[in-house]
Formats: sequence, structure tokens, C-alpha cells
Amino acid sequence: DYYVPKGKRVWSTTPVGEAYCKTDVMISYQSAEGDVIEDILTTATRNDLAPTWNLRFTFQKRHLEHLRLTQSATATSLENLWSIGEIRIFNGQDQISRTPSWHIDAKPFPWDIGLAFDGNPVTRWRSWESIHPGMHVDVDFNTPTEIDRVELHSSHDQGNIEVRPEVCDGGCTVIPAKLDKLDDPPAGDLRRLATQTVKARGIDYLLIDDPNWTAADMSQDPARWGMEFVAERAGNRLYRIR
Repeated sequence: DYYVPKGKRVWSTTPVGEAYCKTDVMISYQSAEGDVIEDILTTATRNDLAPTWNLRFTFQKRHLEHLRLTQSATATSLENLWSIGEIRIFNGQDQISRTPSWHIDAKPFPWDIGLAFDGNPVTRWRSWESIHPGMHVDVDFNTPTEIDRVELHSSHDQGNIEVRPEVCDGGCTVIPAKLDKLDDPPAGDLRRLATQTVKARGIDYLLIDDPNWTAADMSQDPARWGMEFVAERAGNRLYRIR
């Protein structure tokens, strides 16, 4: 309460005595939102989490209203989740921009599927279930749309994934497609983008404990993250996002 102005929110990697403070504190592991923020910040410092693995499906031009991307692999471990950093859809060289008329969905965990369409390299949709056949992501264009390429830009931290594009206009059928697995160039320094993305989610301060993956990097150069150091106590550092 002493360091954080009234009305400002804190995201913390460690528990705090919430019963004794008035500040609104979100603990990283106590909610899905808290975990998303942890993932955003961690992605900024781990190359294996950046969406640089491009699964490119190329096929003959076709008009369709409902595109489905279906998973057919099985996880090699319980921790092996399906994640997608960005889905890009093309007609020739032109990327088709998402419009308000599109309906996007996912099974499982549909609530975060918008993160796969936001153009932000530090956010991603995750299945929150181990990879298994039948998982899918849906794009309903709401009108016949001509496309010939779909790209899934994903992270390298997931094991075997086997995805196929399908058209689901009155029943789903597989789209014969050529799959290229490509590596995109590094996205560059994502630290400031990460903290600005977190700030856009209503978080003004970060409380980071020493064991956290990002702790050493943040303490070494908080300005690189677009933050300023505020205070430290018992291995926990408080930063304000500028």
C-alpha cells in the first residue's frame, strides 16, 4: 500500500498478505488471467516460446465459409499442450484481415482463441488439455471467402502436433494441402511489448520474486522492459510499468 497508489493493480509471482493490504493484487497461479500474464512475460525472454515455428498449409484456391484446423496427434506427456501464437489466412499474397463478422472458436478452451488472431507475438492460445485427436480451431467467415493458404505460427515448446485443414460447410472434409514446416526469423526484443501488453490488461505494477524465470533479467535492466524499479524486500522486487 505504501508504494502503490490507490486504484492501481499489481501482478505478483508470490503470495502477499492480501488480508492486510488494500491494493488489488493478482497472484500469478491463482487464475487463468494470472497465468496468461506469466506466459506473456516469460515469452519475452525464451526463444522457444516465441511463435517462430510456421506450419504453412498451401492448397488450390477455394471459396469456403467455415475453416477448421483439426489436431490428430496424441501428447507424449500430460504437460504437452497445443498452442498457437498466430493464425494467418491468405488469398495469394494478400493476408485476409479478421473482421467483426468472423466467428472464431476452439475446442477445448475457446475463451482465449482471440489471442491467436491479435497480431501480438507475446500472446498465444493454449488448449489447457494434453494434445489429443479431435481438438480444433474454427474460423467462420460468415460469407464465402476465397483462400489458398493458412499459416499457424506456433512455439517450439510443444511436442508432436499433427494438424489438418478442413472445410466444414455442411459437414467437415479434409482440404488436400501441402504442408511446409518453416522457421520464421527471430521476433527481436519483446520485453517492452510484453509489459505494455500486460499494462493493457489493467496491470500497473509487477512484484517479482527471485526464483521467477524473469527475475534476474528484470533486475539487471528494468528500463529495457519499459519499467522502473520501485522497492525490494526479502528477494521480492516491485516494478512500475511506464
